[in-house]
Amino acid sequence: MTKFNFNKDVLLEALKELGRVALIAALPILISQFETGKVDWRVIGIAGIVAVLKAVDKGLHLYGVEKENSLELGLTRF
Repeated sequence: MTKFNFNKDVLLEALKELGRVALIAALPILISQFETGKVDWRVIGIAGIVAVLKAVDKGLHLYGVEKENSLELGLTRF
């Protein structure tokens, strides 16, 4: 079994990416939903899932760059 030894900097960058994407995605969604008076938490949840996937992709990319392996391509591999 392969053990992942994430560097703290890689983890920090992935968490910062999560925060950036979540903030950029959540603000327009919340603004538009508050204007209509209805908050659809499913839409916010989907934006959150996309933010998590983007953070995982960023973390895998940075880990791959650090270890010089195929994870450099992230989740999508292209």
